[in-house]
Amino acid sequence: MEKIAAENPVQLLLIDDHEALAHSLAAALRYSNYAVEVALSYHQALEKISRQPFDLILSDVDLGVHSGIELIRDLPARTISRPVPPLIFMTGNLSYLHRKELSPYPVLAKPFSIRRLLEMLETHFLQPQGT
Repeated sequence: MEKIAAENPVQLLLIDDHEALAHSLAAALRYSNYAVEVALSYHQALEKISRQPFDLILSDVDLGVHSGIELIRDLPARTISRPVPPLIFMTGNLSYLHRKELSPYPVLAKPFSIRRLLEMLETHFLQPQGT
């Protein structure tokens, strides 16, 4: 995993109800110079989104009682004064890969490598300097 220098790191909200996985992913993303906030529940995520702007949201689809699909629905009300940040979803439940509600968003099937996640972040959300 390559460490990349960045003056203004991407502000990323990572949402996953599996604490160990969330903190492992956050550590890897921080190593790659993302500024990562972790939310361990749907409600924690909405609270953080209300308080702070994020450049990007990486969320598990299955958040226990709630889902990433509910997050899509509820985000605009929490980001009234700013644009809704881009979303990437991740899931271990392959049936979610074909859900109509998720079709506009990139979805990573678990398990995935950190390299695959970083490639997706760069491909979908980070524009090269000078373009």
